[in-house]
Amino acid sequence: MNTNTPENEPWNAGNASARRPGNSTGEHGQAGSGPAVRPAGPAPGAPVPGPGARTPARRSDPLSWPLVLGLGAVALLWPLMQLTGLADAIGRQATPLVVALAVALVWVGVVGLGRAPRPVLTLTLAGVAYGVYLLVLGIVLGPALGDGGIPLSAIPWAMAPMLALDAFYGFLAGLLALVVQNVRGGRS
Repeated sequence: MNTNTPENEPWNAGNASARRPGNSTGEHGQAGSGPAVRPAGPAPGAPVPGPGARTPARRSDPLSWPLVLGLGAVALLWPLMQLTGLADAIGRQATPLVVALAVALVWVGVVGLGRAPRPVLTLTLAGVAYGVYLLVLGIVLGPALGDGGIPLSAIPWAMAPMLALDAFYGFLAGLLALVVQNVRGGRS
């Protein structure tokens, strides 16, 4: 009959005679009866996370594609500001700075405060999506906004630097979001 209870299991950290797996003594401390087997879970003596404990993001956490594409869609702020006349009210010189700051605040706020997994990768890819959206919007809506649009012959030359810059912008925002997550104690 096995009389071991959680309080007196050989792997219990509170048990002074606790053994580690691989010792030559068996379950009841008898020599030669085989190695002790420790159940899955935290290591002996390790603090057990309570309810609401936060764990850091792991590389194996899934990437949220709807979040990436949704954050990239913040690119719609550019034509929205021009269509509503807000760009003229702010001033053509200040509009890019205001939009870039607004996008960064939204991205870092959503990913950092929302504790999204893999914040740097998420926002780097959101930056690429942002660039693709802006490219398509420039082609489709450019003439309607009075910008003349992006000539189709310029797309191959404009695409790579534009996407690289937007990816870098997303990377920097991702680093800020990671800092926010670490300051707030990681993901839940």
